[in-house]
Amino acid sequence: MIACVLVGMNPAYAEEKLRPSLDKIAEVEALASLTTTRPLVKHNASPLQHPIVLLHGMAGFVTWGPFEYFDGIPKALKNAGHEVFLCEVSGYQPIPVRAVECGEQIDAFLERSGHQRVHLIAHSHGGLDGRYMISKLGYGDRIASLTTLTTPHRGSMLIDASAALMPDALEKFLTDGMDILIGYTRDQPANLFGQLEMLSAAYMREEFNPENPNDPRVKYYSIGARTQLSPFVNWKTTDILTPTLWPTYIGIYMFEGDSDGLVPLSSSKWGTYLGTLEADHLDQIGVFKSYPSHTYEHTMFFTNLANFLVGKAPPPPELRP
Repeated sequence: MIACVLVGMNPAYAEEKLRPSLDKIAEVEALASLTTTRPLVKHNASPLQHPIVLLHGMAGFVTWGPFEYFDGIPKALKNAGHEVFLCEVSGYQPIPVRAVECGEQIDAFLERSGHQRVHLIAHSHGGLDGRYMISKLGYGDRIASLTTLTTPHRGSMLIDASAALMPDALEKFLTDGMDILIGYTRDQPANLFGQLEMLSAAYMREEFNPENPNDPRVKYYSIGARTQLSPFVNWKTTDILTPTLWPTYIGIYMFEGDSDGLVPLSSSKWGTYLGTLEADHLDQIGVFKSYPSHTYEHTMFFTNLANFLVGKAPPPPELRP
């Protein structure tokens, strides 16, 4: 049914609808002026000693009740000898808001620890926050490398198509309702409409990517991931999608092919592409242990990735071309 509606959609109408409204975006970008540059303590530590900073994605958290977003990963990294810091930003706010929040936390960590720079590993939406923080907020002197794990660098056509098909009034009603629900359940302000607007393929293509070029002082790495639906495969070599992500996987597959269930593989590539994981979006960080991946172990992967960033090892062996 969805496919029939999408195929029959008027191209001229879709073109107009897919162009993002930037009214709210201008407002949230103004928040970037709230950040301040703090003087850094100079020291002679080797660049390989930079700490690892983890930044969560949309709807994320450090801990929420018994749940840990990067499940077991900080402990695994510390056991491997890495110093680890976790940024916690608003789960349902647009890129500039989240970037300011993360930047302020990194500043405080650097001032407290005496380190000069960090290696930032960002999952999903967090990669866009990291890019904005470097290019718009001037954090190229504090971030040695940015590694993005399944970040939608080119947005998602599923968001554009949803905006095209949904009447504006209904869209606003649903997102405003979600903002209220999120504020009640997560005890934090939300701007889901503004956040999703910035994740559209149109906005990423026309606004975000041209305005956020790479900083030559920073190394940019990216990692993508793929999964699939069929249970009739070799579980040891092929990932099987967590059922929670079936609807978004099908929608993305219609427009952009392979994905991890939330982010198109084609959208994940930025800077030096390290390779592709056989893991869905939730497996990557260890969510929903009742549906474990047999092709990927998340704590080992993050440990291998951190070792690579500090020059102790080659890129993680879990990555495929």
